[in-house]
Amino acid sequence: MIIDKKLLEMAKVYRMPTDRIIKYIYIPEIISFIKGKFSKK
Repeated sequence: MIIDKKLLEMAKVYRMPTDRIIKYIYIPEIISFIKGKFSKK
């Protein structure tokens, strides 16, 4: 699983709070990773 470093950098530049970083960057990445793992046949 790779979190987009450019998204994290942008969040840092715009001083996004940690809870929003988790909600809008980490959780969607984790969900897509899990979906990808379970959808393979």
